[in-house]
Parts: sequence; structure tokens; C-alpha cells
Amino acid sequence: MEMDYSGITDFMRCPRMAENKFVNGRELAKDQSALSFGRLFHRLDEKRVRFGLTPQVVVAQHEEIAMHFVKHPPSPTDHRTSECMFQTMLVYNKRYENDGWDKKVFMFEGEPFVERPFKIELCTLEVNAILPYHGAKVIKGCELPTVFIKRIHVFYCGRIDLVLDEVDKLWVVDNKTTSRGGQEFEEAFRLSLQTRGYDWALWKITGRKPMGCIVNAVIVRKPTKTGKGTEFNRPVYFYTEGSLQEFEQNMKAHISDFVGCLMRGFWPQSAQSFKSPCAGCDYADNCSLPLDQRAADLETDIYRDVTWNPMLEQ
Repeated sequence: MEMDYSGITDFMRCPRMAENKFVNGRELAKDQSALSFGRLFHRLDEKRVRFGLTPQVVVAQHEEIAMHFVKHPPSPTDHRTSECMFQTMLVYNKRYENDGWDKKVFMFEGEPFVERPFKIELCTLEVNAILPYHGAKVIKGCELPTVFIKRIHVFYCGRIDLVLDEVDKLWVVDNKTTSRGGQEFEEAFRLSLQTRGYDWALWKITGRKPMGCIVNAVIVRKPTKTGKGTEFNRPVYFYTEGSLQEFEQNMKAHISDFVGCLMRGFWPQSAQSFKSPCAGCDYADNCSLPLDQRAADLETDIYRDVTWNPMLEQ
């Protein structure tokens, strides 16, 4: 079983959400302007850190922006347009033209460590049971209605945006495009399992513990007369060896609970009176239906197949 941070986060928020997305493989067919904008930024900055900010790279960035928005036009009401990206990259490139990241990219096994996927063995869980699902839902390509599972080998997967080597000290860089910034945004990553997971993965891959993570934040707000506009920030987080070991234990515990739900065929709903995940959940309407109608609802065109895979370029 391959598990990434997005998948286990869904489970931690609400197990029923994880069943719909991870087991049933369906997600709400909603606007993806923000996600598309973020993925484009990853590709544009990859050119900069791989080849340096040369005039040729700037031209390549502009061409990439133009082609992207032809294929992936934003919602008519969304502010993250092609012009927004042009202006964002113009200011971003000017601000960081002398950061020297293109000269600090960590070389591993003869290749620059940029936009690199990883798949690391995490643990093996004993099951010894027939799972209460059609085999195709738990094993890719399986045609059997039911399958007996002896054990599940779990791999933690993801994609590291960039690793810098500064005087033999490694730093993971995680690119974040967001519409929110400030102290709340910065504090969110101090104990984040996501960024600690990237450091843990690099440690496992190279045998060298990184110093921590640099969040390369691009805050793109909707323009207003009194708004702050686009901002840039690069907060730094130090992660100790003990913190990364604790990340691994956290993941094993959460995934063990995930497999427990898989074995039972029941995924409890997380719904509290305050700060409930239900209010903004993509599956709230589905959960409101009687149990015997939910599967059919997931197959309607309100939802679509989940296609995200950190091992593949998007």
C-alpha cells in the first residue's frame, strides 16, 4: 500500500473522507484553479533552480505560463490568471535573483535533487483477513470479488521540491502557493507532519539528516483596494533527529488505524459541534444521504476519479 501525506491527512481529518477518496477513489469535481496555479509555479521555479535565472529561462517561463493557461483556464471568477502569474514571477525573480539556489542544488547520484519523487518502505502490518471490499478496490487490477490479505507492506510516498546543500548542510525546500500568510501560516509548519516527512524521507534516502525545511511561500491574494497583494516569505524550520523519529512513529500509528478501518469495512465519521471538518468537507452532501445511497451518489458526475499521484508529474 502506498500512502502519501495527503491521504493520511484526509484520514486524520475524518476516516469517512479517507474511505471515499482512498478506497472508493472519488473526489468532488470542483474548480482546481488554486491547485493548478500552484503546480505551475513548481514547474516555473524548477527551471530557475536547475538552470539559473538566465534570459533564456525567463523566456521559457513565459512560454510555460502561456501554454498552461490555454490548457488549464482558471474559473472566470478566480484571480489566479495568466497575467497574475506573469506579474508574480516578475516580482519573484527580481526578489530572489541573487539567492544562489541554482548553485546550491544538492547533487545525489549524479542528478540534481529537484522535484524528486520518493517511495520508502515504512512498515509491514499483519492482517490475515478477507477484506470486506471488492478486490479491485484494495488491489490495483484485481478482478476477484473478495481477497484474503495476509499482510500489508506500507510505503510512504511523496515528492520533494528541492534540496539545497549549504556548506555540507542539507535543507529541504517546500514550495507553497497560498492565499493566506502571516503568523498563523508560519506557525502551522513548526510541527507539521508534511514538512517533517520530507526531511525524514531525505534522511532515509541519503543517510544524511537534513537541518530542516525552508518553506518558499508565495502568498497570492485576491486584489482589493486595501489588500496587501502578493507577498513572498521564506520561513526556516529546524527539525531534530528526535523530531523526525517521532514523525515515523506518528505515521505508523495513523496508518495502523487506517488499516484497522480497512479490515472492519467501517470508517467512523468525525463530526464535532465546534471546528467540525464537515462544514467545508467535499463529501458533506454524500454523508447526508442514507448509507445505502452513498455509493451510487459517488458514481455520479458530481464526483470524479482521483488522479493525484506524487510519483508522477502533474
